Amino acid sequence: EEFRQFSSVWKKTVQKVPTSVQTLTCWAQVRERIDVKKMESMDEDGNLADTDEKLNRALMGALNEESEAEESEEEEIESKFDDLTMEENNAEVEKNFTKIDWSQFQVTAHVVKFMKTGDAKYREIFVKKMKQLAKGERSHKLQKPLKGCESIIYESYLENKSGFRILWTQEGDRIVVWFIAKHKNVSRLAKLIDDAKNRTARQQLPESFISELENGNSSAQPKREVLLDALGNVPLKLYDVSFDSVSDIVKKSWTPQMHLTDEERKVVEAKGTVLLLGRSGTGKTICICNRIEFDRQRLGHKPNFSQLFVSRSSQLCRYVKDAVGSNEGSSFTTFNKLVGNLLELQIVNGSFHPRQHVDFARFNQDFYTVRYPQENISALIVWKAIRTFFKGSIEAFQTSTGLLSREYFVSGKLGKNRCKVPSKLRDFLYDIFLQYQLWINEKHLWDDCDRIMALLKGIEDTKKTHPLIYEEKIKRSKLYVDEVQDYMQLEILLFFYIGGGPGSLFLAGDPAQSVVLGTDFRFEEVRSVGHFVAGSERRKLIPEKPMTVNVNFRSHAGVLNCAGGFLDLLFSYFPGSAKQLEKDVGLFKGARPGVFHNVLVQQLSTLLREKMPGAVVLCHDESASRWRDMLGHKLVYGIREAKGMEFKSVIILDFFAELPSSLQKPWRNLLLNREGSDFESRFPLVETHLKLVYTAVTRCIEQLFFAETTSSIAGDAAVRWLTTTMNNKDRANSEALATINNVRDLESMTMTNDEFCVVGIDNAELAGSSEVELEQALSYLDRAIYCFREAQSSELVTKAQAQYLSVQLREKLIQIDSSTTMHDRETIEREAAHVLELLLRENLLLECMNLLSSITPVLSPYTQQKLEEYITSRIRHVLSV
Repeated sequence: EEFRQFSSVWKKTVQKVPTSVQTLTCWAQVRERIDVKKMESMDEDGNLADTDEKLNRALMGALNEESEAEESEEEEIESKFDDLTMEENNAEVEKNFTKIDWSQFQVTAHVVKFMKTGDAKYREIFVKKMKQLAKGERSHKLQKPLKGCESIIYESYLENKSGFRILWTQEGDRIVVWFIAKHKNVSRLAKLIDDAKNRTARQQLPESFISELENGNSSAQPKREVLLDALGNVPLKLYDVSFDSVSDIVKKSWTPQMHLTDEERKVVEAKGTVLLLGRSGTGKTICICNRIEFDRQRLGHKPNFSQLFVSRSSQLCRYVKDAVGSNEGSSFTTFNKLVGNLLELQIVNGSFHPRQHVDFARFNQDFYTVRYPQENISALIVWKAIRTFFKGSIEAFQTSTGLLSREYFVSGKLGKNRCKVPSKLRDFLYDIFLQYQLWINEKHLWDDCDRIMALLKGIEDTKKTHPLIYEEKIKRSKLYVDEVQDYMQLEILLFFYIGGGPGSLFLAGDPAQSVVLGTDFRFEEVRSVGHFVAGSERRKLIPEKPMTVNVNFRSHAGVLNCAGGFLDLLFSYFPGSAKQLEKDVGLFKGARPGVFHNVLVQQLSTLLREKMPGAVVLCHDESASRWRDMLGHKLVYGIREAKGMEFKSVIILDFFAELPSSLQKPWRNLLLNREGSDFESRFPLVETHLKLVYTAVTRCIEQLFFAETTSSIAGDAAVRWLTTTMNNKDRANSEALATINNVRDLESMTMTNDEFCVVGIDNAELAGSSEVELEQALSYLDRAIYCFREAQSSELVTKAQAQYLSVQLREKLIQIDSSTTMHDRETIEREAAHVLELLLRENLLLECMNLLSSITPVLSPYTQQKLEEYITSRIRHVLSV
């Protein structure tokens, strides 16, 4: 009877379970087919190819070796004509070629994409062609200068039958391969390359100007070797390929090394623990990627060599993993997953159930607002003091109680630059902290500091009592952390413990983007942690002062000048908030941001629907859901939520109008230069707001707008500050940071189908992250479905809808308790079987496991056993392989 019941519900689902290892179609694999950021080719109309399916069809029947005898009569005529043309240009060409350094060449991301997705035969032919060029062989098929171009662009035949061509240029003493494309697209792509080189010369800021911004002097220096991308107004990302290892291109595992500037190379090759400071888009993550590869090459041969990359963002982990490639000794994980993995080793005492966790929202709602309803001190100031000083500091860790003493905090021993809490408030803040400690102890609650403190003590004990577990399960040879400004000192100490001490870490970040609630970060605090770990006998292992990178490779100067304006305010009124670097420098000119003042919500909605359907709207995190509904636009993100991401077009919505009413006038006075030196102590929360708006601005690659839908004291002042120079003595003789725009005057701006797909996949992948709450996952999937519909991809819509139904069901399963009737349980079981069948049909196996984990407690023991036998174990096997 039980089997009959099981079969009636689960039979169709069981039949969908994969019986053997197959090519999975999870979101990462879907992305590989259509990632517009690494464009593979262009179609007849100049649009991006939707998938590599077209490319594969184009390659069919063209896999034979080159043969002169097989060339068509038309190609022979073309060949003879080209030889005549070559004779006229040979003198200039040969002169240029004598300057080339043949030890290596460079390829663009477009070429890398072609190599990774194209047929193996074409990789072999490409290697052959590049070797022929390096040996000095010359013919019209290897080195044909294209006509009609202002700059010299060469074409090499990849293979005759298929019609593919290699397009490359000589840049100084090196070759740059821009595209591999069908012959019919050569003319169009050559014009794009030509235009990119012309825009490079026209738009690149003078080197003397960049040098002056970076170093305070204008001495003449060699021009930076930076090119614009043929497909956008951003620097071209290049990869270095050595001729000594060019044969590796034929391997499926081939991963080229990203090209480094001299500045980045010094960082990558630095010895010991490296601290790297750089503003948004300056190449910090690229430095991490190359440091990972650099360490692999130096140390990968050693037994038990291991690497760990950590970030709070699952997107960033995925990006770095894709950039450096998989490796047996390398792992990439979010910080929350890292903590969870350590807790699973059972090295700590006590339980840290998620339901008992205290974050800022719970602290504010359940404790601070209840106990101190009339208090004028912001809850965030108290929370920051708890995390940064009372419980999360290295000084607190060194006490017997794990808590900073009142005397240490009140006396000023932390230093005035580190602790910006006014002296008169410190005793009162400590009183609140003591009440908070009593409250969490009475309620059996815990916060992040409690959990990290327990892990640190557990690792210390494990290292002494079970050294083998520490060496095999915890320690890593090298550890790399991006966005390190998001961590308090205790969490940074955890990195040192996992890395086995000083000398093994690479930490990159930007204090100006420290927007995690309750975290007040300076690189000096990292060094003090290193000082504690190194001890008195290993002073040489204390991390050096942070190295810096200053040149922005993400955004153009129009966006960065605006970002720099907000940084000037941050450094002027909050001088200890973040290490002051030189000006944010962009390599290329670009349009200033636009400002929509008092724009109607309906106007903005129409603009997004009709002219800018792919634009991303950034707002205060607590307003994102409301604006998503009001605008009818799915691509609305909170600023903190969008951290670490980048978007071509950005609208920053009602940032100033939605600032707290108590800070409207202080913001006005700040922007109009009416505040004095005591502003920092009177309005400390403005520091967080300045970092938020800076983070929002620097998410933008090309097009940036500020939109204020209602008049406000701060908003009106911001519009004046952005669009005039009359209230800023530093910009008195220069142009305004932004322009006033009319929403109805904008030209139509749309995204291609592939670009919509990429944004949709970004959201679908975020929804699958274990770090995301179910409600947030549904929001991400809602956006993904919207993007796939805009892309007219019914296949991806169906896939995302299946995942949406599963997450929705998992959310429903949380509500089931002992009062749920048997009939309701059977209904839910049938619904789960149906949704699981849809997931299997779409090959979303990870979500299958998530749903099975959620539904299992609701089922009878017999059904649980059969599901494990027929479904769960098989999926687990496929995923493990």
